Amino acid sequence: MAWAPGLTYLGPLDSAMQGMKNSGAGGAIVAVPGLSIRDMNVVVRDLLAAGFHVQLFGGLLNINPSSCR
Repeated sequence: MAWAPGLTYLGPLDSAMQGMKNSGAGGAIVAVPGLSIRDMNVVVRDLLAAGFHVQLFGGLLNINPSSCR
């Protein structure tokens, strides 16, 4: 699994909620292309229901993630 420098990987999708709680995070950025529609719906609904701020990231065509800050 790859992620951008400076971002913390909290674990696999099935442990997202526990990872969020353990980290003290107030929100999450969900990479839409990285999830099935079903998985995206489940994780976004669960995070919102728990009071977390959620942003959906759809990706950028031909843009290197390391160039975005």
